[in-house]
Amino acid sequence: MGSLAAGGAATIGTGAFTSVQANRTVTIATADDSDAYLAFDQTDATNSSYVGTNSNGSIYIDLDNNSVSGDGLNANATTQINDLFKIRNQGTQAAVVYVNPNSIAPGNQTSDGSGITIDPQASNRPNGDYINTSGLSSGAEDDQISLTGNFNGPKYSSYQTNDSDNNSDGIGGNDGSVGDALEEFVLGSGEAFDFGLYVSTDGSFDSGTSISETMEIIADSTRVPDSYS
Repeated sequence: MGSLAAGGAATIGTGAFTSVQANRTVTIATADDSDAYLAFDQTDATNSSYVGTNSNGSIYIDLDNNSVSGDGLNANATTQINDLFKIRNQGTQAAVVYVNPNSIAPGNQTSDGSGITIDPQASNRPNGDYINTSGLSSGAEDDQISLTGNFNGPKYSSYQTNDSDNNSDGIGGNDGSVGDALEEFVLGSGEAFDFGLYVSTDGSFDSGTSISETMEIIADSTRVPDSYS
C-alpha cells in the first residue's frame, strides 16, 4: 500500500493539519474551526472529483479514483492535475505559503526520484509576475509555480523575475530579487490560489509501486517581502 500524506504548520496561526495514509492518496486536514487561518476549499474547483472529505473533516486526493475517467497512473508518464482545491488565507496577515521541500524525500522528488515522484503546484495566483515556460508538461497554467520552488524553496532563482518588460516573452530570468521570488508565494488576507499536483512515473513503476510522504505546508508571515503591497 502506497500513500501520500500532507500536514502543515503556520506561523500566522494554527492550521491544525493532520495526516492519514491510504493507497496513492494525498490527505490534507485543517482545523474543524471554520476560522482556520489556512482553508482548503473544494467549492468550484475544476478537478474536485479527485478530492473527497473524511469523516473528521479532512480532505484527501485520490489519484486512483475510479469515478474519474482515465486509467490513472501509467509508467513513463507525467500527470498534471490542476485546481484540486483552493488554499485560502483566512487570517488577518499576508503570508508566504509553500511546501517545505525537505519534507519530501529525495527519492520521491521529481528532480531526482524514481518510481512515483511528486511536486505540488500553485496556479491562478494573486501576486507576483512570474510567467511559466515549457519546463512542465502540457496542461500547466501560465502562472503555475512549484510550491517547493523546484525543491529549492520559495527563494528559487527562476522566480526572481520582477522586470516584466524583460520577461514579456515568458522566459524567466534572474533579473529580480529574492523578495520578488517570495512574492510569487504570497497570499494576502482573503486571497487564494489553486493547489495542484505534478506526478511523474518512470519505467520502474507498476501496480505494486508505493510511495509514502508527509508534505509540510507552511504559511509564514515573517517572510513576506517589503515589495509586497
